[in-house]
Amino acid sequence: MKLSKKDLPYPIIEQFSESLLYNYFYLKGTEYEMEFNELLNLYKFNYSMSIHNAIYYLLATKNEYTNCINPLKWPGVYEIHIIDSKYVLKTIMGEIEVYKASEQFSTINSRYIFDRKLMGKCYERTYDFVKENKDYQVILSYMPNFFCGGNYHAYLEKGNQVLDIASNALYSSKESISKIFRGEEIAKLSYHQIEKKFSYIKKEFLE
Repeated sequence: MKLSKKDLPYPIIEQFSESLLYNYFYLKGTEYEMEFNELLNLYKFNYSMSIHNAIYYLLATKNEYTNCINPLKWPGVYEIHIIDSKYVLKTIMGEIEVYKASEQFSTINSRYIFDRKLMGKCYERTYDFVKENKDYQVILSYMPNFFCGGNYHAYLEKGNQVLDIASNALYSSKESISKIFRGEEIAKLSYHQIEKKFSYIKKEFLE
């Protein structure tokens, strides 16, 4: 059946990507899903960001949004399984493995950071964590949006692990990391390098 404008439950407004996603959430699993997927592929939809967002809602703490979007509704996510404490997502990009960070770090002194608001606070929470766990480095990356442009994102790295604290996610699989973090790495800084740069900025720009 051909998808038409009258089949869309949500109007298309200026926030185009948001309108499109809410329509997708509603239509996924219906007769229109395949046609909708064809449209996404035609316009080179970024599935990496979609899956990244699904993980945000999958691992959200109790202090986050109460009206969470079902992670299975996001484009490119097929199945989600929990094996022991590991979440395995079957996606259009292959399997992605991730752990809930608040559980993995529940015994460290800085575990209280995970009780704070995480979503939308990647800079604040990343800084909070590296300040107390100086064996980590901070990555600043420019991550592609759904269709064009991008957004700046901060997360942490230690050895083969990536802690994306804003999404309460801990990755230890290089293959999974490469599927989610596909942006341009702008900087990799230790806590001391961050403090040194900030001290310089405060001296140069007094206001």
